Parts: sequence; C-alpha cells; structure tokens
Amino acid sequence: MHARVTALLEQDFADLVERQPELLAHHLTAAGQAERAVDQWLKAGQYAAARLAHLEAIRHFDRGLATLAVVQEGRRGAGASARPRCRPSLTQSHWRRRNSWPLEDRRQRVGLRHLSPFGTG
Repeated sequence: MHARVTALLEQDFADLVERQPELLAHHLTAAGQAERAVDQWLKAGQYAAARLAHLEAIRHFDRGLATLAVVQEGRRGAGASARPRCRPSLTQSHWRRRNSWPLEDRRQRVGLRHLSPFGTG
C-alpha cells in the first residue's frame, strides 16, 4: 500500500512532495525504501529548520537518523560498507542532551537568546 502511495505522490503530487517531503519520507519508510527515505527526512528537517519549526525539524532529523541506522544494519548484514550516504548536521546525542533540559529551562534559554539580536539586553 505505501509503495503505491509513494508512486502516486511522486507522479501526481510532485508539488506537494516538494513542499512537504516528510509525507513522501513517511511512505518511503513504511514501504521499506529506507535509502530514499533518508534523503527525504533530511530534506524535511532542513525545510522545518528554515521555517524555525525546530521541534518539527528535530523529529524529522531523528526519524532520518533512525532510518539511516536501518540502512547501515542492512549493509552490514549484506557485507557491504556501512558508510552513511549523508551526514546529518546534528547528532541524536546532541538532541537528546538538549531535550533532557526541563521544558521551562528550554523556553527560558530560547527566549533569552532571542531577546536582543545585538547582544545589548
């Protein structure tokens, strides 16, 4: 089913896929097309980060990293190189460490960072 949705999205809804790559990434992942899905998760994370939707970007990057781990496991099992095809700009451990801060502390840090763009406040 997901493979059919993937084909339909790519053929008939290319503009939607361009705006929302996470939609295609979801269906590629579910269809077992992990290598193609990794690229789409990365693209979705980059688009979300550009819109300053940081939590959404984190989720997309995390899903991309999890999918990349599946690809690497498959390569190890097949005896091929486990070298990743892409290198996400942020690692899972970085985000886990960041997200372990108490919520109020994270809000305060983000708020303080954006109070004064010139460093005077």
